[in-house]
Amino acid sequence: MVKALDLVGKKFGKLTVVSRSDSDKHGKTRWNCICDCGNDCIINGSCLKSGNTKSCGCLKSLDNRLEKYIDKSSGRWIWIGGKDKNGYGIIKYNNKTWKAHRLIYTLFVGKIPDRMCICHINDNPKDVTLSNLSCQTVQWNIQDKVNKGRQCIGEKNRGAKLIESDILEIRNSSLTCKKLSEIYGVNRSTISFIKTKKTWKHI
Repeated sequence: MVKALDLVGKKFGKLTVVSRSDSDKHGKTRWNCICDCGNDCIINGSCLKSGNTKSCGCLKSLDNRLEKYIDKSSGRWIWIGGKDKNGYGIIKYNNKTWKAHRLIYTLFVGKIPDRMCICHINDNPKDVTLSNLSCQTVQWNIQDKVNKGRQCIGEKNRGAKLIESDILEIRNSSLTCKKLSEIYGVNRSTISFIKTKKTWKHI
């Protein structure tokens, strides 16, 4: 009997093999996999190696749902489904509410590394075209806002109010409180309270 090739640690499409599973009723080797979307599944080795199975089924099952919420008439993928107060598309998937651009990136490109942002290159939150989505650090995203004038600095920002995405960026940033206070136009104690969760506790 030929020993099955060890596939543990290998990646096939969106699937990463984590361990060997029981053989099927025909004696074919099956493998425990985790999909980039977070689902666990058991897949036959032959299906993995042939490329016939590239995900847990999420890509196929979401096709129709995504088609309903994306307008492709302009040649771009424009989100026309539900949006949050900042204009970012939202969708329910696997009992979790996702930002549309993060879900699309995860499903079609791959898992998003910890502490990384998915940025819209053209700054249009409704444009979820894959080529418009870029995986960047929080610091890069903050600096990009400054460079493009989307984040008022210093005295110009006195009357501005922070939004939830700002709070997440501040908490994930390794910049000093002084530097962040300059970028967001608030005092250092405000930044400190945000980082220590003395304020904005619900986030």
